[in-house]
Amino acid sequence: MVSLSSAISSNKASLASRTRPLIVVIAGATSGIGRATLLSLCRTHGSTGPGLRAYIPARSKAKADALIKECRASCPQGDFRSVEVKDLSLLRDVDAACQTIVRSERELAGEEAKLDALIMTQGAVDFGGRKETSEGLDTSQSLLLLSRLRFIDSLSSLFPAAASASTPTRIISVYAAGYESSGTFFPQDLSLRQPGHYSFANCRASVVFMKTLIFEHLAQKQYEGRVSCVHVDPGIVITPSYTSNTNPWWFKIAYFFAAPILKIFLATSEEEIGHRIVFLATSGRYAAKGHTNEGEVAKGTDGARGSGAYAARNNGEVFDVKRHYEKLKWEGFGDKVVEYTDKVLREIGDGRKFTE
Repeated sequence: MVSLSSAISSNKASLASRTRPLIVVIAGATSGIGRATLLSLCRTHGSTGPGLRAYIPARSKAKADALIKECRASCPQGDFRSVEVKDLSLLRDVDAACQTIVRSERELAGEEAKLDALIMTQGAVDFGGRKETSEGLDTSQSLLLLSRLRFIDSLSSLFPAAASASTPTRIISVYAAGYESSGTFFPQDLSLRQPGHYSFANCRASVVFMKTLIFEHLAQKQYEGRVSCVHVDPGIVITPSYTSNTNPWWFKIAYFFAAPILKIFLATSEEEIGHRIVFLATSGRYAAKGHTNEGEVAKGTDGARGSGAYAARNNGEVFDVKRHYEKLKWEGFGDKVVEYTDKVLREIGDGRKFTE
């Protein structure tokens, strides 16, 4: 386990060692874990760091403006830019926001434009049935997986041009890493459209399985050496989602009685999770493929050290998930997941509704 003090020290050292500003995009930054992560970055940078530019895709301009004001209080030299996005579950809206970010960064940095970290925390806990977006996707699957893949794809022009780059882009996706066994995974029904297949637990298992396989593809094939991908389980963090009016009555009652115990014995504070996510986004332990020394990096999801794709706990340790994927990989299922998600992104990008 990486102690909190060690994580904070590492974060400070990582920023202090930089010779150029840190450029980040944080999806979901106006509340919860995303907000805590951005504020941790600001406090770590302070008024003497090498520069920080953060893009904040947000639906509410008022929330984004309030957050930016808070960021500037601890990081007056920071450059904080809100980017309008109407609905993070809609891939076309995400794509439009990313086009704005790429255009803005290229205007500022020219040929040197480069994204250092993409941190994605958007999501919604939905205990009901499958709910489709206007693009034909389940809302939860889109927020937790597909819209995140759209962020990666649409911002890829800001990744390093070559695998030999000294600072690959770090991709962080916060949600339920290591929860392969939390529900039933249906390899032949990735959209969970068939009767009886959709549930909160099954959706979570589906997202975890697909994300791990896709992250391995991105880190080891498509963007080999140019990115590293970390899927994170944040643990229990008491955010506004726990008290949302959209939660079912039984969850509200359960939370009312469990909250005091959770907060004292089990929950991670927002301040701590912010430091933890910054550590995962900046530490050399989660390096891109080919950018490591054997003894200094974590094991990837394929069991090899420094393979570029990681499933991490919030304390910095990694899950041993290799056994869950051996049969799927032997059957070539990783390629099928990549083909499926590529088709989703392509069809919706072409203006069609996805129906498979």
